[in-house]
Amino acid sequence: SGCINVNGTLKVKVTKTYENSTVSKILDLVENASNKKSKSENFITKFAKYYTPIVFIIAVILPALYIALITYNHEIIPPSLLINFTMQKKGVPFPTILEALIMNVIFEILRETDLRTPSTLGSALSIVGAIVLGDAAVEAGLVSPIMVIVIAITAISELIFSTNEMSNVVKLWRLLFIIFAGLYGMVGVFVCVVLMTSSLASVTSIGYPYLYPYAPYNKNDLNNAIRLTEKYKLTLRNKLTSFKNKIRGRI
Repeated sequence: SGCINVNGTLKVKVTKTYENSTVSKILDLVENASNKKSKSENFITKFAKYYTPIVFIIAVILPALYIALITYNHEIIPPSLLINFTMQKKGVPFPTILEALIMNVIFEILRETDLRTPSTLGSALSIVGAIVLGDAAVEAGLVSPIMVIVIAITAISELIFSTNEMSNVVKLWRLLFIIFAGLYGMVGVFVCVVLMTSSLASVTSIGYPYLYPYAPYNKNDLNNAIRLTEKYKLTLRNKLTSFKNKIRGRI
């Protein structure tokens, strides 16, 4: 229930200043949470800025690089390593690109099984299934051991992305990279890199370019892109989100 005050007077008694209110304390905790982290937490946070893009590149490009090097660009591989790869691939009836596609399908089946079964049982089934199927495929001569290792590293790298939307994008681009690498070698890999970069440059997030400050390029905002700079070293606010007050206050 309530009432509407039309002509009366309201008397308000203030017991605390805003700085001592609960809302002010919550805002202070949120704004200064990064400054109150331990040294190990700050190190992990900074390391993740470099680690995540590297893992993304591995999850997308690693199988394509292996296919391109084994199929077309042998001269890039050291001779001793190339002989080892050739010996492992001896007796495998399928081309390298088909090996990669077969192993990708097997790992995706295992992952879908893991997602649709109870957590403890699903993880156990995935681990046992990966070991059994990988060993059986190598013993049967369907795939080479090095291909199993390459796809396993790729699948593990993809686990860093927890959302299905991101995982699906990684799978799509990995498939495109594999096809281009199987058809054109390293040239196809570079062409696919250009296509992916162009696609990312055309994406907007909340109305802003996804690759900002790299595309469009802005030198002043590079310090807070992949390499995170301490707040006290940043003097200007982000150009896209600040229109009037562009100078940061002192911390």
